[in-house]
Amino acid sequence: MASPKEMSSEKESAEGDLVQSNLVQSNLVQSDIAYSDAIYRRAERALRCSPFTRRLVESLRDRSVDLSEISGQRGLDKGFTTHVVPELAAESAMAWLIQVGALRHEVDGQGITSRYRLSLIGRQLLDRLSPADDLGGTAGLVDWVGDRLTRLGMR
Repeated sequence: MASPKEMSSEKESAEGDLVQSNLVQSNLVQSDIAYSDAIYRRAERALRCSPFTRRLVESLRDRSVDLSEISGQRGLDKGFTTHVVPELAAESAMAWLIQVGALRHEVDGQGITSRYRLSLIGRQLLDRLSPADDLGGTAGLVDWVGDRLTRLGMR
């Protein structure tokens, strides 16, 4: 018969295995989430209608990026925008990309920050796109009108 110390050790080991198993399952479920094609199309259209380049989207996949790095001359110099975008316009465009699910705000201990990251939908969308696909400013008239109608809640 096992001693109480051995039984405790076995129980802790089993609980650790269970926690690790749950974490693995959680990661698998999160990465295996599939959204409808309409959600991906809406997010892609919003990105194509935005002033932001693929370079920014790829940076958002790898790290959080502050609004000050995206807006103004700095954003253009870093290759994050197709033209100089004022801070208010950049913030508005980022807010729309959050609404369509492509981005998320970075949060710290104090609350929401001025930093952004790609969401799960955004990462999956980027994986679905060809490396040759540029994003910002590449939308045609039909996409641009569709994006504006969606923003206004008319679509």
